[in-house]
Amino acid sequence: MNAGHFIRNNTYFLIPAAFLLCTGIVFLALYPKEVIHLTQNGWYHPLLDPVFKWGTNLGDGVVFVGAILGLATTSYKRALAMLYAALLTLVLVGVLKQLVFPDELRPFAYFKSSEALRLIEGVENHSSNSFPSGHTTAAFACYGLLAFYTRRPFVQLLCIGVAAFVGYSRIYLSQHFLEDVVAGGFLGIGIAGFSYYLGNLNNRPWSTKGLLNRRV
Repeated sequence: MNAGHFIRNNTYFLIPAAFLLCTGIVFLALYPKEVIHLTQNGWYHPLLDPVFKWGTNLGDGVVFVGAILGLATTSYKRALAMLYAALLTLVLVGVLKQLVFPDELRPFAYFKSSEALRLIEGVENHSSNSFPSGHTTAAFACYGLLAFYTRRPFVQLLCIGVAAFVGYSRIYLSQHFLEDVVAGGFLGIGIAGFSYYLGNLNNRPWSTKGLLNRRV
């Protein structure tokens, strides 16, 4: 499958994703990250606090386990591709956080002396390894790959909606800056696309079967 065909098949995920991430880049080019974060930190409502506290878990690495098991019921090839995405996310995010950008502070440490930062009760605020956002990377990688395996516009829109929600939750909870989330989004989409490509290289007969159709 060529790039043009791939983009046309996944328009309802890729175009909203590109719009959101490029909008983030524009804001980052116009304003300092601390100004953006303090502004977004002021957009809150107490009723939304538990929603984002729970919803941010949709970007936890555990979601890959559920996705792999779900895909394995119908296609080992697709489950294997999701495994690739999980491993790539783990390795790339780990390398970037620990080796390339080890000194990037999270909002909690960055604004340590500032009383302007609103923190949410019950959220454990981390201090270091801010760039990129691992939850955002995992969300865009996992839900992006799921979107690539469907041709239904609603499902693709749902996938980008969940991924974007996870990304914004990291800012709402003051776990990351906008730049961390934007980078995580681009990285996650790249991982999803590469994993999709790797998965399609597997043409072995068993790969098209799954747990529910292994005798077919």
